[in-house]
Amino acid sequence: GLASIDFAWNNLSLIEPQVNEALAFTTDEDTDLRDDAALQLAELAHARGQITFAQQQIAALLARLQMTTTPAAAQKLANVLVFSAHLSLVVGDLENASRILETLDLEEHLPARILHSRLLTSQGKFYEAVLQLERLLPVAQEWRYTLEIKVLLSLAHAACREDLQARQWLQQALSQARSMGVVRLFVSEGEPLARLLRQLVPTLQEPALRAYAQTILRAFARPAEADGPGQASAAGLLVEPLSAQEQRVLRLLATGHSNREIAQELVVSVNTVKDHAKHLYRKLGVSNRLQAGEAARHLKLI
Repeated sequence: GLASIDFAWNNLSLIEPQVNEALAFTTDEDTDLRDDAALQLAELAHARGQITFAQQQIAALLARLQMTTTPAAAQKLANVLVFSAHLSLVVGDLENASRILETLDLEEHLPARILHSRLLTSQGKFYEAVLQLERLLPVAQEWRYTLEIKVLLSLAHAACREDLQARQWLQQALSQARSMGVVRLFVSEGEPLARLLRQLVPTLQEPALRAYAQTILRAFARPAEADGPGQASAAGLLVEPLSAQEQRVLRLLATGHSNREIAQELVVSVNTVKDHAKHLYRKLGVSNRLQAGEAARHLKLI
């Protein structure tokens, strides 16, 4: 939809209103649409640098999807797990990213194989990453995957100090993306890609391609947070960060403690525990202790 297009164009300030407007027309039975919205909002939080915020959103979404048995939910679960692993790479938790990938069928799920290439790069296995990405490119059919693979190839070659190959792959990616106006995919790779792009721009002979590359460089210079804090919620899907006390309550809830036991442990009243539980349920987008437990597990609170 429009939100996906604006995300690709890096128009971050437009995404949340569009998602919220779409949610206004959904019902509780429209679970697929609401889960899609939750994922879009998590991706938006990631783009804005709100990594903990994104992780909480994804933990709640995983909790819901793992309790659904439809084929559509299974496919969506795989995509959400890949994004969860990506967030782990962002924060340097390579072990968790690897654990998540072990639960996925790398042969059948292209996004997981691409994410595995990212893991190899993060582990310093640059040549292995290059070989894997080169094998994936011919089988990638959707433009977003071919584009991502080319960008990752440029970064992997740069890490191998193969500057010529790095610039060639990046120029191929720019040539493919220019007609679509894609910006976010480049910006999301951060300073390593910006550095490579700055090296490439003076060598570009085609004026239109050079102007496009300069547009992307200007996007690197714009802080994502300039688009707004993105803290508004819609129908409980956009989670707020959990307070320290809410995290304590969640940890105890998820490990089977009753409200009275939690109150005794935290030296508060039972009513205070109930209030914290109500607030954290809303923030996580869950409705019971079982779902809260799943969310806590994905947040590594238990």
